[in-house]
Amino acid sequence: MTIVPAPQAPEYLQKLFDPGFLIFIRHGQTDWNAESRMQGQKDIPLNANGESQATNNGALLKGYLEKEGIDPDTLDFVSSPLGRTRATMERVRAEMGLVPDTYRLEDQLKEITFGKWEGFTLEELAVNYPFLVEQRRAD
Repeated sequence: MTIVPAPQAPEYLQKLFDPGFLIFIRHGQTDWNAESRMQGQKDIPLNANGESQATNNGALLKGYLEKEGIDPDTLDFVSSPLGRTRATMERVRAEMGLVPDTYRLEDQLKEITFGKWEGFTLEELAVNYPFLVEQRRAD
């Protein structure tokens, strides 16, 4: 769990949205994360370790909010629509004692796509497509 103070937004952005602070929780581990595979927007589910990580982050967030006197019902919970992020959000919220599936989905939070590289490790790409890896490194 990472807590990041919100940067001071330009005046025109403050009129649109000024969250005050942002709490970012990355999705739990997937098998592809463990294997160092580029997953991008492929919808790879959490593995057992990732499920445990998500539950633990829920406990940490609950403790932090209690310590700070912040009511979680006043917060806007937002997730990427990918399955691994939704599973993470639902485990976090359940551990906090909140209704697991009451949060917003935001398509712009999806990970970037790696296109045809999704599913490969960098080592596999270096063996099979060394010229593409060199192009990427040069970019």
